[in-house]
Amino acid sequence: MPKPFHLGHIDMVGDYKPGDPRPEGYMDWHEWARVQTEAGLRQVRCGVCSKWKFPQELSAHPEGAVCLECHGERTGDPCPS
Repeated sequence: MPKPFHLGHIDMVGDYKPGDPRPEGYMDWHEWARVQTEAGLRQVRCGVCSKWKFPQELSAHPEGAVCLECHGERTGDPCPS
């Protein structure tokens, strides 16, 4: 009878702090979002695309909460401030 074979799995994710910009990657995003939520940051719905975004993902826009992606599409500025 063969011996059981055990595999280990280690996820390497970044060390995130509250207010850090959103990372790329699925697992990294979840760890980042956990840190943001535990720090008391809450998501707000974008007024254009209706996606939920953390404050650092939103632009300062006179019409209300607009995510950086939608703000860039509307103004042509790929990196709004």
